[in-house]
Amino acid sequence: MTTAEKIDVLVIGGGVMGASVAFWLTRMQPGMSVLVVEQDPSYAFAATALSVASIRQQFTTAVNVEISRFGIGFIRDIAGHLGPQGGIASLGLKENGYLFVTGNADAAVLMQEVAEMQRGLGATTEVLTPSGIKAKFPWMEVGDLVAGSFGPQGEGWFDNMGLLSGFRAAAKAQGARFIRDRVTGVDVAGDRVAGVVLEKGGRVACAAAVNAAGTRAADVMRMVGLDLPVEPRKRTV
Repeated sequence: MTTAEKIDVLVIGGGVMGASVAFWLTRMQPGMSVLVVEQDPSYAFAATALSVASIRQQFTTAVNVEISRFGIGFIRDIAGHLGPQGGIASLGLKENGYLFVTGNADAAVLMQEVAEMQRGLGATTEVLTPSGIKAKFPWMEVGDLVAGSFGPQGEGWFDNMGLLSGFRAAAKAQGARFIRDRVTGVDVAGDRVAGVVLEKGGRVACAAAVNAAGTRAADVMRMVGLDLPVEPRKRTV
């Protein structure tokens, strides 16, 4: 694909983050030209598809708590936020909470301090004693625990592919375009990205680019001579 026009924003990666970027840009700035480049629209090996699709408000920094507070409200009312063009009525959110535990007394003190910060921002985090943990989760062995941090509301899991589908559909309805291709090079003019080279042989000029390549984001950054300490690692949940 080679375009004579200059795209306002080119998004590298069309998973949930890239699709979200396309949705919000075209929602907040109607008429903005946004092109999303995704190498595998089946998402068979994408972090979005392989995620356990969970959300929590238990973070140690206020900004992450606030982001998650916004996120849970968005997920709860996905139909209202995306509108009919998103095609998603519900993400099947299960607010069954997150539990973090510690067997260290100093960590338990920090857990209490962090929980107070989270509650101050609207979260409902509870710090439980071992007996309190046992009462909620009778199958757990709590003999070696000192405390646990539990979020009874605004934490749980949801339909991750439904969220991706909704973002894509709504973004497209607002004018964003999605193509199947892979970015193999980045054109730079001065200190700005001026365009990208595509695997299928095309070139696309852009005013700005967003790196939403997930675990492969470092590969994109190397194209402009920058090092990003991100690498894919296998995790089991």
